[in-house]
Amino acid sequence: MHFHLLGFPVRVEWWFWLTCVLLGGGIGAETSSQWAGVGLWAIVVFVSILWHELGHALVGRRFGALPDIVLHGLGGTASMHGARFTRTEDFLTTAAGPAASVLLGMAVLGAAYAVPDPSPAVKEVIRDALWVNFGWTVINLLPVVPLDGGHMLRALLGPRRLRLTAWIGCVVAVAAAAWAFTVGLWFMGILFAFMAWQNYPNRPPG
Repeated sequence: MHFHLLGFPVRVEWWFWLTCVLLGGGIGAETSSQWAGVGLWAIVVFVSILWHELGHALVGRRFGALPDIVLHGLGGTASMHGARFTRTEDFLTTAAGPAASVLLGMAVLGAAYAVPDPSPAVKEVIRDALWVNFGWTVINLLPVVPLDGGHMLRALLGPRRLRLTAWIGCVVAVAAAAWAFTVGLWFMGILFAFMAWQNYPNRPPG
């Protein structure tokens, strides 16, 4: 899927939708109502992640970059082509994504209070949107590269402290993986275990 939004090229890869279906309970879905729930979840994830990446892209363009957006199986990426960011601009461009997610979550929360007696489908959309925009944002702000929190930490510490950034990311990722495995969140545990290896400063190159 390819389209333009606010002047930004957007590409949605097929495995984005596959991940949405898997995380939304598609493996165990049997009835039409269950599949409808999977579909609503996929729409919420699509809108929320696209909005998040637009936050990055809008601020990046303000600082002279030519961004494009890709939604993939691990979330989304706003690539900043031609960027020559200062550390402050890099930090602000990265922080704009989580800020956009929080704003969307607050808008959903406000809408939830404005609707006195929502239907079950609306309740499901509200619950999913709050989890994606608040819950996922908390995870995304952990100081682990390639999460936004890791990139923000790298911008704060600067190029002379990349090894410190890597060690912090490795330790936090190990702790997050251990917690996820303890509570039975296997997908998250495997993901953070992989990021711990990515961040380990003494790992072999390649």
